[in-house]
Amino acid sequence: MNILVVDDEAIILTTIERFLTRRGYHVQTAENGQQAWELFMQRPGFFETILTDMKMPGMGGIEFVQKLRKHGYQTPIILMTGFQDQELSLEAQQFEVLALLNKPFELSTLHAIMARVEAPLPEPISAVNTADSLKILLLEDNQLQFTRLQKLLGKIQQTPGSPHWELIHAASLEDGLLFLERSWVDIIFLDLYLPDSMGEETLIRVNAKVPGIPIIVLTTDNDFVLGKRLIRQGAQDYLVKRQITPELLQRTIFYAIERHQLLENLQIAKEKAESANQAKSMFLANMSHEIRTPLNAIIGFSQILKNRTKAQDLSKDFQEFIHNIQISGQALSELINNILDLSKIEAGKMSTSEEEIHLKLLVQGIYHIHKTQAEQRKVKFTYFIDPQVPSVVFSDRTKINQILMNLVSNALRFTPEGRGIRLEALRDGQSLLLKVKDQGVGIAPERLTAIFAPFEQADNSSTRRFGGTGLGLAITKQLVSLLNGEIEVESEVGQGSSFTARIPLKQKTPSSSKQPIDLDGMDFDSDRVILLVEDNSMNQNMMRQWFKDQNVDIHVAENGQEGIEQTHALKPDLVLMDLHMPEMDGLEAIRQIRSFPDFQSLPILLMTADVFEGQSKITADHVQATLTKPLDFQKLQSLLAKYLPVKKSNKSMSSGSSATTVLPDSLKPHLLKEFQSLAEIPIFQSDHLIDHILQIANLCSQYDSPLTEILAHLEEAGYQGNLEQIEIWTAKALKLLSDE
Repeated sequence: MNILVVDDEAIILTTIERFLTRRGYHVQTAENGQQAWELFMQRPGFFETILTDMKMPGMGGIEFVQKLRKHGYQTPIILMTGFQDQELSLEAQQFEVLALLNKPFELSTLHAIMARVEAPLPEPISAVNTADSLKILLLEDNQLQFTRLQKLLGKIQQTPGSPHWELIHAASLEDGLLFLERSWVDIIFLDLYLPDSMGEETLIRVNAKVPGIPIIVLTTDNDFVLGKRLIRQGAQDYLVKRQITPELLQRTIFYAIERHQLLENLQIAKEKAESANQAKSMFLANMSHEIRTPLNAIIGFSQILKNRTKAQDLSKDFQEFIHNIQISGQALSELINNILDLSKIEAGKMSTSEEEIHLKLLVQGIYHIHKTQAEQRKVKFTYFIDPQVPSVVFSDRTKINQILMNLVSNALRFTPEGRGIRLEALRDGQSLLLKVKDQGVGIAPERLTAIFAPFEQADNSSTRRFGGTGLGLAITKQLVSLLNGEIEVESEVGQGSSFTARIPLKQKTPSSSKQPIDLDGMDFDSDRVILLVEDNSMNQNMMRQWFKDQNVDIHVAENGQEGIEQTHALKPDLVLMDLHMPEMDGLEAIRQIRSFPDFQSLPILLMTADVFEGQSKITADHVQATLTKPLDFQKLQSLLAKYLPVKKSNKSMSSGSSATTVLPDSLKPHLLKEFQSLAEIPIFQSDHLIDHILQIANLCSQYDSPLTEILAHLEEAGYQGNLEQIEIWTAKALKLLSDE
């Protein structure tokens, strides 16, 4: 039978299509009434039944049915609806529909309705105990076995409440498969050795032909190993011929049918869950893009304002307001990241990236980030780093940082005033232990496992009392797992909790050949051309202002097509390309730009507010880097310095000259500014301290100056994580430059 199924929901369309196809129907699908009408008119009379949703975009199901009836087609129609609307139901009945299905409905209900359309189809398998009959196909070349099975079924039929058995016999595989092409059966009894097929191949061929029908294999030997293998290949059960009794046969039939339907329901549920998870990921990706785009402007403009107010005599309140806007924007960005990180982990889309980590600096950074908050809450916050822990380890910096941020933030949230929190980095053999202990409210023993589930907290009142989304620990557990580690928790109600992340320890010797990039000392050539391809006007303006502060003018294109045209016209030195744009998106624009020989090596930086796509959809051969919105301007500046040609002032010495030239007076004001910037870098940004020290050292490398010794001490203190020494030597450098 040919059936047309019409629904705008992909999961419903797919589920019904698979259900009916497995039962021998030929199914075509359409996503709305107009598409269904066009399919119907291409082959009038071809579809023997139509199953359609009522409410759909464009032409709905009612309008489609009305059109069919108006043109004289009396095709049986089953209407589906998710709306409990009595008037709509009455309207549907005017068109003489076969049935009205209210969503959600059981697939067995649909099967029962289809039985009324096509008489040969039996009642639903799930109704074994109440059905009038069950149709059985026996593939067996031995006539005696057919007669014996027929007698056994006759005995079962005499039992009160048992259904009527209709037994069909096929003596060869070819005859059986031909019958199955024309008719549906409820169950198949299969002898593996037929005139035209031998062994397990017989089962494989039948199961491939009708995967929707339970199969019971008939064997001559009680071979348990063979039985297990047959079940793995698709059989529901197997019976030894000489051991079959009426009771065993009846039980095997019923169990096989029930097991088969259970597996089918599980498959449908799995498909629904996968579809729902895909829909969730799509929703989160869209949400991410829609929120991150305006958030990029909020954080970007606040950063620009903050930079510009440094040179102006503005009130402390005004500067604090700008700072609060920036911090709030970053907090919102962090919240979005938490939700999306969990979804990416669940979808298996989060990977790890190992690099050198100065562990002491990282721990100290976490400490200083939360120190002020702890003081405000009147909570004592301390940290300890085991001397046996290597100064430099090799792991994923971002994930370790997030693990510690989550654990410390969680401890602060649940630790009352007057109590303490301790952050520790320890070594246990070849494992790194990151431990956060608090004297908080504690967790009941029965809740220790549940707290690592998404949106779970220690008890139902925690959200109201302490706030939070219940995502932090769930994400932390997943991040630790990604690093091939484990997380443990010990807790006592009223006394506090201790969380320990155990991560494999990979040591690494600090690299001494790092070539720093001088960010603040770079001076772009006046003829350098930067092209920004961005459709959001707010973000265009924000980027113009930021580049203006870098003494650079940029060209702007509104979409990918315009970006290609301006790339040919301007021949830029660097392109900043947004991912999502109207007319042509960033990925297609980049592919077309790369197709021209002149632009094979053109530096292109991809910008995206969609963390589910970005670099995963484009190879490293196409872009030099991907920037996630809201933009990290320090990362952007580093990339500009790396890929955009610059000229450096005050560096006329040749590369081969020794450092014997006296430090020129023209460079001293610039160095004074650099050391002042070093002093202003927040202590928690420990990695930035080292980078900045190396940049200043690079500026002074050609000159003979007392600063050389100071910078050597600063670099050593930076790698050791000695923040007090950094402050002391920075103060000495500032005094030296000021006195001169």
